[in-house]
Amino acid sequence: MEESYQNFQERELNEFNTITSIQKEKISSDFNYLFNVVETYPALPEWRTLPSIEKIEQKNGGISEFDELSKRQAAKFLISNVGFQSFGITLTDGRMYFLEPFDHQSNLSKMNFSDREWFQGVLKNEDTYVSDVFISDATGHPIIVISTPVFSKDGQIIGMWGGSLDIEYLTKFFENIKKKNSATVLIDQKNITIADTRNENFHEKFSDNSIINVMDGRINDSGYINFDKTYFFIDDIKIGNKNWKLINMISEENLIPQLSVQRNNNYILIIMMGIFIIVSEYLLFSFLKKNFQLNADILENRKMLIKHERLVAIGELASRVAHDIRNPLSNIRMASKLIENIPFQSTDNEAIKEKLTIINKNIQRIEHQINDVLQYVRTKRINRQRIFLNTCIEESINLLHIPENITVKIEKSNLTIFVDPIQLQVVFNNILINAIQAIGKQKGEIRIESFEELEFTIIKIENSGPPIPEEVLPNIFEALTTTKEIGTGLGLASCRRIVENHGGVIDVKNNPTTFIIKLPKS
Repeated sequence: MEESYQNFQERELNEFNTITSIQKEKISSDFNYLFNVVETYPALPEWRTLPSIEKIEQKNGGISEFDELSKRQAAKFLISNVGFQSFGITLTDGRMYFLEPFDHQSNLSKMNFSDREWFQGVLKNEDTYVSDVFISDATGHPIIVISTPVFSKDGQIIGMWGGSLDIEYLTKFFENIKKKNSATVLIDQKNITIADTRNENFHEKFSDNSIINVMDGRINDSGYINFDKTYFFIDDIKIGNKNWKLINMISEENLIPQLSVQRNNNYILIIMMGIFIIVSEYLLFSFLKKNFQLNADILENRKMLIKHERLVAIGELASRVAHDIRNPLSNIRMASKLIENIPFQSTDNEAIKEKLTIINKNIQRIEHQINDVLQYVRTKRINRQRIFLNTCIEESINLLHIPENITVKIEKSNLTIFVDPIQLQVVFNNILINAIQAIGKQKGEIRIESFEELEFTIIKIENSGPPIPEEVLPNIFEALTTTKEIGTGLGLASCRRIVENHGGVIDVKNNPTTFIIKLPKS
């Protein structure tokens, strides 16, 4: 029983470690996205000169509101779509060239920024620089400045392009993606508190000495430190040129309190069993026989409960992560569209189009994987309709890009089925995409036939690609089983769930690779 308790405890700690990793990856990917967007604009040819330098109005500290409209439009995009508070260009002598929003610029007067950390950092490194975290006087929120150099045609720095970013949102993110009764703290390399779920309004110098001392300790192989009956999970996050610390913590009593109670109850049970042994061997035998079955049932129910709870937790987590990925993905697509509309020199045009094509293909790939995850974790209500089967198959094919080297043949059929057409198209799309990817660039064929057999409508989708590996075949419909390097392993699992929810069965066989779907006629 003690061993069982330890196993449960270790499982909870592993899950806690996974959450820490997800938090780290989320922040890292967010800021990598910000850096890429910030660095995109100064690389454009028209940014290699600042023609309005002579027009700087000393009374405002920058150029007129109606100069450099393309650069102002870029700054407005970063403010409205990426989350910056303000954005602009500073000259190498410290004067502000322009700032958005413009009413912020009008307050600059004759200020000079040459003594700012981010200004000196860009000049020294000639690369994108992230400032230390500082607290905004206006909002009391933690702020950073991200700035990148603007180079002339001959490679000289003529200014720097950057803006201030309010990172208060990180506190809300941690609150939404942490375990119950735990705490998350994020601090910068000077121990300024960026986020603390125990006190979301605290953004001063971190002063919890017990945690500071733990941060200098050694993380064990399991990824945590156990100090004074509290588990600490500590990770470094590199944000540009800065290193932040992510700390997750939970007390031993809050980790799995229900197991502590269960462990004590089990000890009491052992004592009671000893008393029964003294009273009667016969009673002991009867008790053990019944208790054995009871414990087996309890253990099985507990396993099912844990599995259910984990699936629910994974589903919620997957939905949150998918939602968080879709937001920056939309911004990437928007930025790509903006770049497509920029007039380039003819010598650059083809190279830029090629890069944009790669970007858009990868956006589609990520969206496909997000949809796979969401399709698997969401339970949808079935809205059945009487439809023509071949019409549903043809609509699915029309949604896909069929390469010229692949022929799709559908046998004629007037069969009707009583199904949810949208969900059934998900099944057909997944199987057809797998078939297309299996055939690859070789000349090949996908054949689809349907017929009735007793009380079922049978659909067979056969492809000429290589067979599914024999070691994978028995588990092909299990979640996370995939033979593709970029697959999620959830597409066919979703297919099985949809078919079974319709009261049907799905199977697959090799030689040739054929998926067989059996759906009730009514």
